[in-house]
This record gives sequence, C-alpha cells and structure tokens, in this order.
Amino acid sequence: MYLSLFHFLVVWLCSLSDFAIATPVLVSNPPVDIISTPALDSTFGAMLIGLLISTGLYGLLTLQCYLCFQLYPSERLTKWIAGTIWVLNTFHIAIIGHAVYGYLITNFSHPLALLDATWEVFVHIVISSSICYLVQLFFIRRVWIFTSRNIYLGGIVLILANVQFAFGVATAVRAFQLRAFSRLIEIKITITTALATTVACDLAVTGVLCFYLNRGRTGFKRTDSLINNLIWCSVSTGLLPSIFATLQLITYFTMPNNFVNICINLFLGKLYSNSLLATLNGRASKRAKWELNDGNFQEFQLSRVSSSTTETETNC
Repeated sequence: MYLSLFHFLVVWLCSLSDFAIATPVLVSNPPVDIISTPALDSTFGAMLIGLLISTGLYGLLTLQCYLCFQLYPSERLTKWIAGTIWVLNTFHIAIIGHAVYGYLITNFSHPLALLDATWEVFVHIVISSSICYLVQLFFIRRVWIFTSRNIYLGGIVLILANVQFAFGVATAVRAFQLRAFSRLIEIKITITTALATTVACDLAVTGVLCFYLNRGRTGFKRTDSLINNLIWCSVSTGLLPSIFATLQLITYFTMPNNFVNICINLFLGKLYSNSLLATLNGRASKRAKWELNDGNFQEFQLSRVSSSTTETETNC
C-alpha cells in the first residue's frame, strides 16, 4: 500500500516538473506565427467587407439579369450579353468567397499564410478586369454609334479600354510571380496604369456621349426632352462605377499599407455589371413612357437627331 502511494506521488511530482519545465518555454519563446501576425482590421477585414458588398451587388445583378430575360425574350444578343456578365460574376463571387474563407478560416491558426496571395487572388484580378473590359466595350459601341462612327474618338476610347485590360492581366501575372503582398510595390507602375486607364476610359465615354447628345438638340421640346433623358442616363449609369474606380486609384496611393483598394476592387466589377444591366433594362421603361406620351411612338434613332440637326443648321 505504501509502495503504491509512493509510486503515485513520484509520478505526480514528475508530471508537475515536466509542466514547470515546459511552461517557461511557451512563455519566453512564442511561436513565430504569433509574432508575425499581420493586423487584420485594415487588411483582411477590409477584404471581408468587400466580399459582403460584392455579394449584395451580385444579388441585385441576378435580379436585373432575370428582368432582362423577361423584358426582352426575343432579343438574343441582349440575353447573351446579360447571361455572359452574370456567369462571369457568379464565378467571380465564388472565387473571392473561397479566397476570404481560406484566409480567415482555413488558415486561422497559420497567420504566416496571410502574407502571400493565393491563386484565387490572381484569378479574381483577371475576371474583374475582363468584366470591366466587356462593359466598357458595350459603352464604346454606343460611342461609335453616337459619334457617327468617328474612328478617332472611338479609337482613343478603345485604346484606353485595351490598355486597362492588358495591364490588368499583366498585374495578375506579375503578382502570381511575386506571391507576397509586400512585394506588390515592385509592380506599382503596372497597377497604376491599369487603375488610371480604367478611370480615363470611363470619363472619356461619358464625356463623348454627353457632348454628342447635346449637339443633337433640335429645338423641338419632344426631341430635346429625350436627349436630356439620354444624357442623364449616360451620366447616372456610369457615375457610381467611375466614382469607385477613382477612389480605388486614390486609396492605392494614399493607403499603400492596407487592403482598402482591394476591398473596392472586389466589388467594382459588380458595379460595372449592374450599370450595364440597368442600361439594358432601362430601355423598356423609356419606351413605355414615350408610348404613353405619344400613341404614334417611334423608337428614337440618333441618325434622325443628327439629320434634324443638320437641317436646322442649314435653315439657319
């Protein structure tokens, strides 16, 4: 009995001594991961906020896409454009959702994993650049039509869109090679060019459309009212994406040590997509409004406005 009790005490004391020896090691030499943990509020916290906003905009985009198919069942091109934009955004929201989950959940106990960009980040850049590029091409086509196929203005805006897309893809490729977020400063020129040309293209498209629409005024109340509506639609549909594209460029320079610009980039493509779908779906309400005002409604064609403007100038 005494031997058993003595044996128990020896084992218990040994266990205490092992714990006492191990405890100072844990306190004095914490794991490297804990020491190197990056601040999450302004980095991956911002990325999470971007994901949440992007998810909300994706829901709005899905609704707009459904309405587009309901409003224009016989317009195959319109449905193809809306469907393509929706598929790209669906893939995009899945990619960025997987990326944020990987950073904040899968690697919760491995903070050093937060220092490098994953493959989802590179794919996100390519998809986001592609979405912006497709939307810009749609509005560039409007510039081409509204300017009576002015090759110079259309060409300049198209070059800006192509540069934006090319440098966006180049950013993804170079970021994939660098991996670490801290090394992205090495491709600052590439990133800046992509962001700046995005803003420039938006401003150029809006400016050209407003200028040529304003030139189409004829002095007739009905025609001028339609032109005012078109100018307002051109400005309003592209205003929000342009504002956030500009904010992305500003935050990239003023906040280089956080992910606020990445936060904006996560939902910027959704803003462009919603502006495109809003433009497509807005045609139905405009037609209904004009049919209500005039039973003999005819679809507005810019060529008529241009010819009317020419006749007015000749008569003057």
